[in-house]
Amino acid sequence: MRLHRCPFLPLLVLSILAVAARPAFSQNLLVNPGFDRDLSGWTVVTTMYPSPLPGYIEASAGWVSSDANGSAVSGGTTLHAKAGIYGSTTAAVTQCIAITEGMLVSFGARFLTTRQYSIAGPNVIVNFFLTTDCSGAAVGSARTELPGPSPTPPTEASSGGNWRAVASQTLATSGTRSLRIDVAVGAAGEHFWGPSYVDAVADEAFLTAAPATLTTSLLPAAAWIHGATGSYWTTTFTLVNPGSTDAAVTLKWLGHDVDGRSGPEFTYVVRAGQTLSNVEANFQANFQETWGGILMTSSSPLVFLQSETSTNVPSGGTVGQALPALGPVDFAGAAPRTLAPIKENASFRTNLVLANATEMPLVAHVALFAADGAPLGTRDVELPPLGATQINRVASALGSATLESGRIAVSTPTPGGLVAAYASLIDNITNDPRTLLPQDAAAAIAASTSNLLSNSGFDVDVSGWQKLVLTLGYATSSAEWSPPDASGNPASGSLDFHAFADIHGGVEILRWQCVPVTGGDVVTFGAKFLTARQSPGAGTSLGVGFFPTAECWDYWKASPFTSITSLTSPSSGETSSRGAWLSSASSTTAPPDARSMGVYVRAFASGYYGAPYSPSRTGYVDAAVDDIFVAKGPLTRWLLPSAAWIHGSGGSYWTTRFTMTNPGTGDASITLKWLGHDADGMTGRTFPYAVSAGQTVSVPVDDWVTNFTASWGAVLATSKGSILFQSDTSTPSSDGGTVGQALAAMGPADFASASPKTLAPIRENASFRTNLVLANPTENPVTAHVALFAADGTPIATRDVDLPPLGMTQINRVASTLGAGPLDAGRIAVSTRTPGGLIAAYASVIDNRTNDPRTLLPR
Repeated sequence: MRLHRCPFLPLLVLSILAVAARPAFSQNLLVNPGFDRDLSGWTVVTTMYPSPLPGYIEASAGWVSSDANGSAVSGGTTLHAKAGIYGSTTAAVTQCIAITEGMLVSFGARFLTTRQYSIAGPNVIVNFFLTTDCSGAAVGSARTELPGPSPTPPTEASSGGNWRAVASQTLATSGTRSLRIDVAVGAAGEHFWGPSYVDAVADEAFLTAAPATLTTSLLPAAAWIHGATGSYWTTTFTLVNPGSTDAAVTLKWLGHDVDGRSGPEFTYVVRAGQTLSNVEANFQANFQETWGGILMTSSSPLVFLQSETSTNVPSGGTVGQALPALGPVDFAGAAPRTLAPIKENASFRTNLVLANATEMPLVAHVALFAADGAPLGTRDVELPPLGATQINRVASALGSATLESGRIAVSTPTPGGLVAAYASLIDNITNDPRTLLPQDAAAAIAASTSNLLSNSGFDVDVSGWQKLVLTLGYATSSAEWSPPDASGNPASGSLDFHAFADIHGGVEILRWQCVPVTGGDVVTFGAKFLTARQSPGAGTSLGVGFFPTAECWDYWKASPFTSITSLTSPSSGETSSRGAWLSSASSTTAPPDARSMGVYVRAFASGYYGAPYSPSRTGYVDAAVDDIFVAKGPLTRWLLPSAAWIHGSGGSYWTTRFTMTNPGTGDASITLKWLGHDADGMTGRTFPYAVSAGQTVSVPVDDWVTNFTASWGAVLATSKGSILFQSDTSTPSSDGGTVGQALAAMGPADFASASPKTLAPIRENASFRTNLVLANPTENPVTAHVALFAADGTPIATRDVDLPPLGMTQINRVASTLGAGPLDAGRIAVSTRTPGGLIAAYASVIDNRTNDPRTLLPR
């Protein structure tokens, strides 16, 4: 039910606080703004409910000789309003001004209050109209007011003989052709404290309008509604302005499954450095038992909208998810955005939200794929202008009743269409949602470049690859073609290696090609390896070396030489890849004098004569290599700032699961490097994976927890091809099920540098704590600069954190650690003064009762 509120009640509408003085603006559009000798240019308007009654229901406005600057030849307008119990009154002077949509409107006045009691006070309001003469219904409004005292019980007050300024800004609503400004007072009587009244003088009214460069973003969903299994979802909003100038922000309610263009708007001024909370009050009061999208329009590109949607749980505390408003870089167009992993099973369900980011109707195309890339179903969803809809249990809705690890591609065939989409992966027992944000498959696919090699897949033979064998003592070796290939195709094959060396013996066998390069080229190289058996002192590798001539004339003089291996040579016993093809990749830069590059596929083995307590041994390896690539251009590098397999506070035990998705049409590879925490990550262990075209791979937790039990740290992902890397970190809940958070690996656009990234809202109170994670994505030491600010932008504290190469750390209860007291809506700015330095950062706002984390991403 929509609730209608009296427009002048300061406790029922989220108003904008007055500024200390009138700011400097452009030309004043008002006629007679200083009320010099009369009220010419102004229209007096009064309202009295239920009807005028002297001494009880009163409202009046007129000219008075009082002037804000004490001028004897100028004056002001006197305003009086009084309302008895259950009554309401306003007294205003108004003007109508021609204006166009999208203008940045600044407005305000100065007030001298002689008496003010209870629910009464001065204000300035602007209303926007689609007509040129301010006729018809207003399509938007904004206000600023002079707050009065609020003791209990109320007492009569005044401004003490001082003129006080109020000022604000707003954005002209879409379709606006005129606006009306009201310089006014209002009063509302109420049952408990009786009548309310105010007497004030207004002067120096102003209204300016200037073209604004506006930025827009879209929050696909906010809710104040009952949901499944007894949940009741409520959304809170935070507007954050990390910039140095004030900004006008309009939030437009779009609703769901309707044309959102005519939705009501609420306007806010977010001061420079401010973190404005409780923004949802207007929405929650008017949109109970419903949900919908929110369109944000801002006069500053730095302002962002952060939401949190949560529900209470029976044992206390909350579960929920944080969701930022999405911008143009996040929208799906003809090129799809990918959401993964999509699950529909006994433990989880997935809901998909789609929102139209344009003011024209469009069709959203939703395609669901299985873990192996097989298509499961599609649906075309018609969205009205600025319309939003939700598909609950989306996998079931698209024809898959059970799905362990799928993916969704969202696109639109509508020319010029843009779709904002996200998914919630929801635990069926706790109702805790993990936010799956759209990922850009096209950008990942574009990272792939042309292969410089001939016969890189050994299709029918080993043509194009020269052979070199080096032996010492008794050894045997071969490097020949053998079917099938890495994809199981019997019509193609791979390079089959065998190397054996007896005690005191050694062997190295190579197949190689020479390709042209230019000094300074960034070269990416990799391959798939299948190891049947491998002893200590043996293995296979792929390497590249550079030469100053056009021909790779001497293998031993390649400088520098860079190589990768499939499996680390074991210290004892025998190892294998357990029947799996493992991908491995790396990149390097050609030296300035390079003119050619040798590409070498190698197998080696060495025998060993043991000393006491070290038995003698032979060396051997049997392995295959396929799908070798060498390309000019870097590998795609991503950094997951944190993963964990460790006990935490409140009885939690955190485990991380990885999902790797290849939405492209070509096979891809990815290598995950464990960086650990609070240490140099350069020497961390690597784990290669192959992800075939269209495939979604969920890495079993056991693959990592057995190696890093009771540990946590960052993970560096190096990929070739269209890989998207996502994590889910969770802990069992005391009520059954799990709570946790999803986190996608971060790329260069997410990193802080000398230009800071902002995280908000930071909370440290009885209900929530906030942990901050900092990670270094570079191979040089950096110093991260962390600055904490209060809600009003006041600096609280700073800290410099030294991070080693590829190092990371976590600051628990970051507000308290930096010296702040209780904090409900702070913000953190992360930057680095290290030349060329980069910082990956995110924060988790954690419920103290349930341990449920909400992810705050850098903005």
